[in-house]
Amino acid sequence: MYVPSKGRRGFTLIELLVVIAIIAILVALLLPAVQQAREAARRSSCKNNLKQIGLAIHNYHDVHNIFPTGGLGAHGPSAWVHMLPFIEQGSLYDALTFDGSALFWFGGGSTVNYAPMNGARPSVYLCPSNAMPQSVSVTDATATLTTDVLISSYILLSGAIGLNQVQNDSSTFGSITNKGIRSDGGSFSHSRSTRFRDFTDGTSNVAMVAEQSGYAENAAGAKQDGRSARASSAWMAPNGTTDVRCYNTTTIRYPLSEKRMNLTGMANDACNNPILSEHTGGVQAVFADGSVHFLSENLDFDLTRFLVTRSDGNVIGEF
Repeated sequence: MYVPSKGRRGFTLIELLVVIAIIAILVALLLPAVQQAREAARRSSCKNNLKQIGLAIHNYHDVHNIFPTGGLGAHGPSAWVHMLPFIEQGSLYDALTFDGSALFWFGGGSTVNYAPMNGARPSVYLCPSNAMPQSVSVTDATATLTTDVLISSYILLSGAIGLNQVQNDSSTFGSITNKGIRSDGGSFSHSRSTRFRDFTDGTSNVAMVAEQSGYAENAAGAKQDGRSARASSAWMAPNGTTDVRCYNTTTIRYPLSEKRMNLTGMANDACNNPILSEHTGGVQAVFADGSVHFLSENLDFDLTRFLVTRSDGNVIGEF
């Protein structure tokens, strides 16, 4: 008896399209969850960085009985440099020269530090959510040496407007002017160092370091790097007590997450550059007691000012 052979039945075009559509829907449903999980991990890593920075600040105080300075001398080392031995970067610190303006990257005296600082990127100073460049290339005065130097994702807080102001918009330094308002009431002054005894508001009520790891915007709404030291690196500090530029420090002048870079006091090395992050809803900050808190972008502006000032005497509510 003849038995016809059974042919192999394939997918019809409609069935194939249905399968593809189902897969596309599943991917569309799962992708946001995967992205959220990845951002949660990056945010956790960023929080750990700030905890390490807080611990480094405390250990520095234990050794020197004082906090690292926001900047003293002729473009001397920033607080990020002073903290290097306390974030397991002692060998990098020991390789540096600190004479004169040896960390003023655009002067001839800085060439001694080009080699050790070239490509040095301590991960503690970099938020993993930061999509901006991690470094900047700088060339010495003779235009013969170039090095790749770190730009930190975090900013040292020197205070807030209206509280211990020591500089206004009309302050000048040589031909440099309009760099914004500077306060001396925070944790990292441009002219002096602080101690625990200076935090009369309580160490749990004063933010010392916050994120500066998200893109700002120019007047047209396009993305712009709003970090204070985007052209001079994390390593360089202001030039003495009269320099109106703020580099790796900022004075709170605008609400958290203000992105408009066309406002007064916002520019490269200016004093009021924004506190921003790529984390949804706000920024993270480490306080003088070593704790890390997430500060909402909707935080009351006066409360924000009080939180970055070490001895204003104001009562701090919930934040």
